[in-house]
Parts: sequence; C-alpha cells; structure tokens
Amino acid sequence: MIYVVLGMHKSGTTLVSRLLHHSGISMGPGFDAAVDYEKGNTYEDSAASALNRALLGITDTRSIEIGIPDPLQADPIAQEKLRRFIASRQTAHSHWGFKDPRSTLTYPVWRGLLPPHRVVGIFRPPEEVWPRYRRGGLKGPWLDIAIARQFLRSWCEHNERLIGIVRANPAAILLDYRALMSGSAEYERLERFLCVPLSDQRKAVASESKPSWHLTLARPFARSTSGRPASAILRELGAIRGSQLTNPEPPE
Repeated sequence: MIYVVLGMHKSGTTLVSRLLHHSGISMGPGFDAAVDYEKGNTYEDSAASALNRALLGITDTRSIEIGIPDPLQADPIAQEKLRRFIASRQTAHSHWGFKDPRSTLTYPVWRGLLPPHRVVGIFRPPEEVWPRYRRGGLKGPWLDIAIARQFLRSWCEHNERLIGIVRANPAAILLDYRALMSGSAEYERLERFLCVPLSDQRKAVASESKPSWHLTLARPFARSTSGRPASAILRELGAIRGSQLTNPEPPE
C-alpha cells in the first residue's frame, strides 16, 4: 500500500512520516534515526520533494511564499519523471509512502498517476504554527506583520486544499496534531487506519499556542484564493475529523 502524507508545513507531517517509517512503511531512503527534526531530519523523500518543486516551478522559495500555477499541470516529461519515481518505489517496497507539505498543493497531479493509495492528512491551528515563522529581534515586530499575512494566506491555502482532498478520498484520515501528541486516542486511530502496529516516535514538546497581535492584524487581509478565512477553514477541519470519529473503520 502507498501512503501520502499531507498538511501545512510545521503542522506535524514530519511526525506522521517518522511514525510510518519506523513502523515498516518506507517513507524514503537514508533517514538517520539519531538525527531529530530540529537538526534537519524531516523524514522527507528528497526525490519527491524535487519533483514537487519542479511542478510548482520553484527552487529554494520559502514555503509561505510558494505561488501555485493556475492551472497546475505536468507536461509529458514531468509526468514521466513522476511515473519513474512511483515505479522505483513500488519495485523496492510493498508498503511505502512519501511526505512533503508541497504535495498538498500538487496532489491533483500525483492522484492521476498513483496506484490505489491512502492519504494521511494532519492539521494544526495557525497560532501553534506561527512561532516557527516569525522573525523576532529588533526588526521583527514590523517585519513580522508582513510575514504573518503571508503565513496566514499559505496556511489557508494548504488547509483548504487538504479539506478538498480528504472530502474527495474515502481512503483518507484527517488527524489533529494536538490530539495526536496529547494522548492515545488519536494515535490508536491512526494505527487502526494503517492496519499496522505503530512504533511510537512522539516526543513531548512545549505548546507554542499564544495570542499574537501579528496574526490579529493580518487576519482581515489573509484568506485562501477562494476567499475563506482561517477561522472557517479550521472549523471545517475539525468537523471533518469529528465525522471520521463516528465512522472509525479503516478503508478496504
């Protein structure tokens, strides 16, 4: 089985990929378990990431500055590269997957080329993700206002697209990062969905969810391309997860 991990940057995709990889689902080559997230081990398949960057027409663009081509298309050469990537992983592993937050934006292209697969989506409120992006320092308070606007737009875009993907895919689970980190119920939900015993890779982390005047100022000007604000998107993410809780059976 193939597993595609989706979600906004800094929202728990690395944790999910790490859980899967250490539970027998290959998420990419060359991961060193001794190197943690803060030291650069994001459990991200570099080949999948390179393919996504090519699809989006970016190189080292900061995640919240990514623009999405409209329409997003893959020419025959790009499609062939994706097919070769998929075929190589299929040949090497019975159970495999890949994680790259950019896949949340490029998934329509992947969906048309992947064999039957499952989607593992994860979300986190913007207040908890924002501290990873703010600059701080002497110039930070003023620079962070502009960055907060970019950040919220990116958060809205990634998570609204995640909503569409999960709603359209019966073989998908949507996880709440906070619930996954705070107890056993969300962890066991993921375990049932995967139908494999998980190797617990969670580590205690301090909550960074604090009110931010940067986000407060940015909210009226930061929406997804459809015009939806972060508050509406977050409510819908919670509603989708809630509906899945009432129907916990894993897909066939």
